[in-house]
Amino acid sequence: MHTALRNARGFTLVELVIVIVLLGALTATAVPIFTNLQDEAAQAAEKAVIGSVRSAIGLKYAETAVTGTPMYPAKLDATSADTVASESTPFFVDVLIDPIVKDWKRDDSGFYVGPAGGRYEYDPSTGRILER
Repeated sequence: MHTALRNARGFTLVELVIVIVLLGALTATAVPIFTNLQDEAAQAAEKAVIGSVRSAIGLKYAETAVTGTPMYPAKLDATSADTVASESTPFFVDVLIDPIVKDWKRDDSGFYVGPAGGRYEYDPSTGRILER
């Protein structure tokens, strides 16, 4: 019976602790990189929405130019300051076919605020939506 214990194979406590420490070190380096990637993805999605809105504003202008009265849309939607995008209060409904229904809001100043924190203002006289 004593020889059976000697032939038993397994990990020592020191080996297990070393593996746990190594996994902890790998996790500590990977988590900040993953978090940074999430921030970059949110910024890219926000820029994509603004690019779509800019294109839609240009298309609306072109539609009115064809009818003989070129003008930019007077507004992008019917939302007011201090509003959060939702199914009942979608954003950019006057220019986009599929309006934004989440992750965007209007702050107290009336600026559109994207999911990455960018603030945007629409100027109907020039048709430009600018980052502030």
